[in-house]
Amino acid sequence: MTHKLIKVSMVFIMIFGLLFSVGNSIYASETATRQTAVLSEQEQTEQAIESLKFYLEEAGHVDLATKRYVVTDFYALKARAELPGDIGLEGKFIFENYVLPSMTRDLGAYAACVVINSVPFGGIIWDALQGRNMIEILTNALVSHNYGKAVDIIKDIAASVLKPSQLAKFNVAVVVAGVALNAISCWGT
Repeated sequence: MTHKLIKVSMVFIMIFGLLFSVGNSIYASETATRQTAVLSEQEQTEQAIESLKFYLEEAGHVDLATKRYVVTDFYALKARAELPGDIGLEGKFIFENYVLPSMTRDLGAYAACVVINSVPFGGIIWDALQGRNMIEILTNALVSHNYGKAVDIIKDIAASVLKPSQLAKFNVAVVVAGVALNAISCWGT
């Protein structure tokens, strides 16, 4: 618990450090006169507010029960890290130093979470994956964002394991939606 609290504290320190360092930044323009412009206090405040809204509302939130930052929009975080300028540097720092390391903790548990929570009778399907190369393939598909492959693996295993009456309840649209939602929510497990 103390380790998690320290992690959350470090994330907030990083975010606030980045946000408030913007207040001390000078932006150099690459013009012939090499003029520099300093953000006004109002612009700094607006930029800090927008960054907080982005990290704490749009791309994630803090789970008050676990005291952890939960990523809800991985692609938005990745896109922000690729932006030019200070916003991109801020995004890259948070993405590389917090988001990516938190996602690589236990890929087997992540894959299990996605399968078990995405598919009717997911526990049965998960049992079928154990001891086979399919678990490694599924994990690699999820980690490499090859979600089409991950869904195909889940569907194939379901077809080979479930009874026809169980398979009748197996709706591909539900599975696709379930895999997408669980791929995001399971990162924290």
